[in-house]
Amino acid sequence: IAENDYISVIQELRNPLETAIYCTKFLKHGGEDFDIRVYQEIDYWASFRRIHDKKEDDCDGGAIAAASILNDNGFPPHILLIYDSKTSHSVFIYKENNKYGSIGINNSDCISPLLNSLEELAIKVGRNVEMNSNINYKIIDLTDKFPDIIDNNINNATK
Repeated sequence: IAENDYISVIQELRNPLETAIYCTKFLKHGGEDFDIRVYQEIDYWASFRRIHDKKEDDCDGGAIAAASILNDNGFPPHILLIYDSKTSHSVFIYKENNKYGSIGINNSDCISPLLNSLEELAIKVGRNVEMNSNINYKIIDLTDKFPDIIDNNINNATK
């Protein structure tokens, strides 16, 4: 997979497990200052093509990668954005057998679909990244907001 182009990755990876392996083993977490160092912006949501080419991003890059890979396999491209008074974090969310799971760039972001609600999932992801008890969340549907997220050259966070 590492040598394949981004289109081949989308075509070859077919399920959440394969995608979680890609996001946590192939992509490197670039750290909290990644967007500033690489894009000279506080928050930058790159396209999947750019994420795959760089092989490095932050949490939103892992979420966008998972959403881009699994969208053609029947998983809606939904991102869970969780935040408290100090920080934010994002993961791709999916549903299997009426239970929620998530995939992201960190091992702790990859949660099997065992949770009954998005609120439970948001709390679990938030605790995994050491957020305080006042966790808020929202769902971002990439289909509506970023229909070309797979292959563009813009900061999708500013759309």
